[in-house]
Amino acid sequence: MNSKLRSLTSSSGKSLPETSSQQVEQPPVPSDLALIEKNPEGEFRFTAAGNNFLRQASGCNSGNLGYRFLIQALKVVGRDEAKGDLLGQVEVASAFLASVGPAADAIEGALATQLLGLHATAMRCLAEAVKATDSRCVDLYLNRVAKLLRTFSQQSEALNRHRGRGQQTVRVEHVHVNAGGQAIVGAVNAGGGGKHEK
Repeated sequence: MNSKLRSLTSSSGKSLPETSSQQVEQPPVPSDLALIEKNPEGEFRFTAAGNNFLRQASGCNSGNLGYRFLIQALKVVGRDEAKGDLLGQVEVASAFLASVGPAADAIEGALATQLLGLHATAMRCLAEAVKATDSRCVDLYLNRVAKLLRTFSQQSEALNRHRGRGQQTVRVEHVHVNAGGQAIVGAVNAGGGGKHEK
């Protein structure tokens, strides 16, 4: 089957990385989800919705930075089984970035892109572990998966902390006990006969 190179450009004329693709008819993308369209010259360009998405994906209303984050995400997502489907790759990457919803600043956009990269790489390593026949290779891949998923979790927590949704701790500085009252510090277990253990 013949394959050809096609490139994707933004409305500002920037080209996405060239991707080898099979000459297979792609199903039309619903217009409300379309980020890119094919112009009469056969080039792909971002739609108005696509340019709006790029500004949102940056976290700071910068189409250029959103474009950079999308390119970085495509370099990871583009290595999966659907590597010939540039439209599909853009949809997958953009859906992930949109679901994270970077809104406050570029740090959120960068963290969203990193999360996608970590997830895609971990899943690729996990797939290789399943295919491996040598137990040393399986262990190697599973160790990589564990590190990637641990980093994914840390980056998720970093995003939540950055957004102010991190774990909060309440510390009580002073406890006042009035006359006749008792203060118990530590675990209290209710025993039989109404007695308490301190």
